Amino acid sequence: MTETARYSLACLEDLALGTGTRQVRLADASVRTLHEIHLSTFLTVQTYTLRATDFNGTGVMTRTGGLPAASRVWGVTAKVTTAFGTTGGLAGLRIGDGASPVRWTNADMALTLGTETDQGDFSDASLMIYTVATDLLVSAIGGLFDATGVLEVAIHSSLLRHPS
Repeated sequence: MTETARYSLACLEDLALGTGTRQVRLADASVRTLHEIHLSTFLTVQTYTLRATDFNGTGVMTRTGGLPAASRVWGVTAKVTTAFGTTGGLAGLRIGDGASPVRWTNADMALTLGTETDQGDFSDASLMIYTVATDLLVSAIGGLFDATGVLEVAIHSSLLRHPS
């Protein structure tokens, strides 16, 4: 004989994000304590500001060692917080590393204020693990950086360790 068990939601969410616990009453009237999931211990976001004035006349803005050693990098997102100048012929931006200068941009990123990237812009779906801290590169497309423009980059990563 086959028995079919039907379940319904115990809470409004299947996953509760936070740092504490919550109690739920199940269908049999028992009360159980559920632990919330604290994502800040799993996913780290480091934000850096790259200013064109620091790279005036060059073709690459570098965040030295920005990609953390031994961490899995989920991706790099970016936002233009000051529009970039085009006097050096600059037409777009690409974000990557030394092995793939386009890893996190599958098309040229626009230079205009408010332009943002997300994971839909990634050209590489792999989750890189860098054995040593690695430089994050923002490449100039079509020309060189001049003295105008600011890009905020966010490096999303996680580090898995054996629990103590």
